[in-house]
Amino acid sequence: MFNSYFRTFMPNLQYFINIFIVISLWIWSESLNASFLNVSENALQTPEIQQANQVAIEKFAKQYASSKSERRLFVRGYDVDLKKSFEKAIASKDPIQLNNVELAIRGTLGDLTSSTLDNLTRCITANGSADQINFDMRDACLHFAMLFQVTGDSLHADRSAAILAKFAQMIPAWPIWNPYSGAQSAKKREEQNNPNTFSEWSTAGIWGDWIYSDLIMATPLVAARALISN
Repeated sequence: MFNSYFRTFMPNLQYFINIFIVISLWIWSESLNASFLNVSENALQTPEIQQANQVAIEKFAKQYASSKSERRLFVRGYDVDLKKSFEKAIASKDPIQLNNVELAIRGTLGDLTSSTLDNLTRCITANGSADQINFDMRDACLHFAMLFQVTGDSLHADRSAAILAKFAQMIPAWPIWNPYSGAQSAKKREEQNNPNTFSEWSTAGIWGDWIYSDLIMATPLVAARALISN
């Protein structure tokens, strides 16, 4: 009885979740004020950052690496602050702010900034949420789009677009790893096209989170598409 009710209720709940995602993206695009990377704005103007860009890039790279265990990019403290400072720099067009944000994004992307398009797309695997690299490339897709906006270099837009295209190719065949909670080793691989895959309350979504909260996990790709389209 419960499963029958669940299957009846699920489409309606899905509708409201889709509305929530649209509203969340609108709120994301409207926010323009913030601090940066849990560091005061004054810290971005220190002689160290102004005089030694490479030191700054390495510092941001370490901060990003320590934050990646949180897979929900839009609640990750590092990226929340990065986004806000990015939007502030774009709005103000201030050269110093743009330079500081560029350093942070380059630190976030690390060696990916020197990768070819083929090497970038080869990073995306067929195992979906089971492989951390797929989350890393999702994030890189957005960060390259942000770097394009900051620098005007179309090569970064090309990189973001190539990653987007590869995800579009791979995601329809990604497995669902059920249930959404627990260790990866305890999860069962199931196919997206099997109706039974989504019959339990503990069903995971494509990106590995609970199916109802999982939908927002792909919003970095939506945001990247918007940035490289402008």
